[in-house]
Amino acid sequence: MKLLISLFLIAAFCRNANAQDYTRYEQKMISSGPGKNFPDFNIQKDSLGKLLVTLHNNMLAKEFLQRFKWTAEDYYNSLSFLETKNFVKKLPSGKYVPTCMVINNKDGETLLRYGTPIAKQIAKLIASKKADIMMQYATLEMSAKVPLDSGAFFILSNVILDNWQIGNVEDSFLNKPRPLRHGVHYYLALIENTRQSGEAFGIYGNQYYNDFVIYGNNRNSIDQDAIKQKLSSLPFVSSKDYSALSELSSLVTNDIVTILKNNRKYIQKIYTKTNYAKEVTFEEFFIWWYHLIYTKATDILAQQHELVIPKDGNFFYRIE
Repeated sequence: MKLLISLFLIAAFCRNANAQDYTRYEQKMISSGPGKNFPDFNIQKDSLGKLLVTLHNNMLAKEFLQRFKWTAEDYYNSLSFLETKNFVKKLPSGKYVPTCMVINNKDGETLLRYGTPIAKQIAKLIASKKADIMMQYATLEMSAKVPLDSGAFFILSNVILDNWQIGNVEDSFLNKPRPLRHGVHYYLALIENTRQSGEAFGIYGNQYYNDFVIYGNNRNSIDQDAIKQKLSSLPFVSSKDYSALSELSSLVTNDIVTILKNNRKYIQKIYTKTNYAKEVTFEEFFIWWYHLIYTKATDILAQQHELVIPKDGNFFYRIE
């Protein structure tokens, strides 16, 4: 079975550190086995995440020390530690910047706006291929429990754009391994969430538990015990179906990659215009922007009645 590639919600921190700037940041990671492709240290510990966020937000060392009551020794020792982990770098100017993606609220709104033209193209593509996609889905075992109308959200968003597709996008558009950090490869982002509920910027993604998986954008508020009591009623993705879903996603892979390649100059322009080019690799920038783009594409498809997003924003399923 193909190993899962996913967007994980790891933790929240910086709560009320500064009511205006640091209301809430969430740590998200894209990783897959085999191997320990994840941080070998706790980013929450000793406020390391807060330090990464403030570097991105151009807070001077002096201001940081005053605001958060650190000593200069603690500050520069933390920078040195993060540098050894490939989480910060020093620019020729002497300024330190994060090398993981930090997206504050302003950044996220900007990226959503700039990503809308690409999202519209992707949504138009999926709408034109929907009949073929759903016809192939109807041959899967899980379609007996999840009819076409209620399964469209899971198929068109999760399978076609996210979990079963993102590896194809990495291989065919980025064509580079994930960023190397302390000897292993993974993407990591710190994303500000100012919403009353749900995921930052409404990003759709997968969250894994021992017995079930959630795909949606309201994964923080679920009652695990309640879900476990109805496990048998959740859609089941067998190993056979899992492979079939990979094949299903490939129906539009070339077309999605073509859209991205046709927009490469535009994507590069936004990478530079937003100043992320000074901090992160193009690959790190794009993969997180892609999450915002496919989220926008999903919402467009919902507005066009091509799919129905569950009322609570989540689709629950099990995998073999």
